[in-house]
Amino acid sequence: MRALASALLAATLGGVLAGAASPAPQAAADPFAFFKPEVTLTTDERRAVDRGQARSRILSHGPREVAVFGVTAIHIDADRLVAWVRRIERMKESPATLAVGRFSDPPRVEDLERLTLDDDEMWDVQQCRHGDCNLKLSAEEMKRLQREVAGPTAQWRPRMQHAFRQIVLERVLAYQARGLAGLPKYEDKSPSRLTTDAFNVVFEQSRSLRTGLPQFASALQGPPPMPPGVESLYYWAKERMSSKPVISATHVSIVRPGSPGAPAVVVVGKQLFATHYFSGSISVTALLRGAPGGHNYLVYLNRSEVDVIGGVFGGVTRMLIQRRVRGEAAELLEGLRKRLEAGEPKGIQ
Repeated sequence: MRALASALLAATLGGVLAGAASPAPQAAADPFAFFKPEVTLTTDERRAVDRGQARSRILSHGPREVAVFGVTAIHIDADRLVAWVRRIERMKESPATLAVGRFSDPPRVEDLERLTLDDDEMWDVQQCRHGDCNLKLSAEEMKRLQREVAGPTAQWRPRMQHAFRQIVLERVLAYQARGLAGLPKYEDKSPSRLTTDAFNVVFEQSRSLRTGLPQFASALQGPPPMPPGVESLYYWAKERMSSKPVISATHVSIVRPGSPGAPAVVVVGKQLFATHYFSGSISVTALLRGAPGGHNYLVYLNRSEVDVIGGVFGGVTRMLIQRRVRGEAAELLEGLRKRLEAGEPKGIQ
């Protein structure tokens, strides 16, 4: 489950507010006010963070949801965070990240050249049926991939890889045209699940985002493009989670609110597609201003609808996932802090 915790931490990061930077507002008396009442740090937690210790906790959640919050003190400014976010390939480097890449504007199938299904997954695709599939696909996507096996035997693997890349690309293009409502259902289980329904469930719980940045939050619920002043990027990733590699596509937006007491930067990621575990996910990463001359705070909050939580043993599964996520999230956040504080990512222009 270590990679699951990693995914909840860094599944979605990137983008930058366009235009000239405005003077930085002063830090709020309580830099964490933006996240109230969704998250309220205790006095002991705040003291520990100010001493340099990363802290994490599991949040209240829906019946199929896992929600995690983490915070660490950090000595970077908004520009440093943005520099790393823009280089998502460097940002997500870890033993769990098998491959990652940004999409072009507009996205092209060539952007997915390094993305591959493992042999086990290609075998699983051949066994897929509507309501019974080890990959999160629509019924038509299952049939489409299976058709690639029917041709000359020696060439079916590269044909299936290409067809799968086309499926990922088409999901991103469909989202850009019509939003999450334009994406096909996941029909790997019965009943099927719409991505937009899963996203709305976790978004409804994201109270700090909806109350602190209501116009931005409202735009997140609709299709692209985002409002003026918000820049977006799209990326795909293949990450090892538990025993399976999870392939995902994500839309990332970032905004610098500019109002007194607001975070210096807020980065939000929407999951568009995932081959395993996640039916919907939203992450919020924020740089909060500390006292003048002191450290700032790097905060992340992720809410994900996880399909392995359902069923007879759903409660036990949730307990195990939450215990693992909470135990490892602070460690992962500390590693991210060190990377950001070390300097700008190599190759930055």
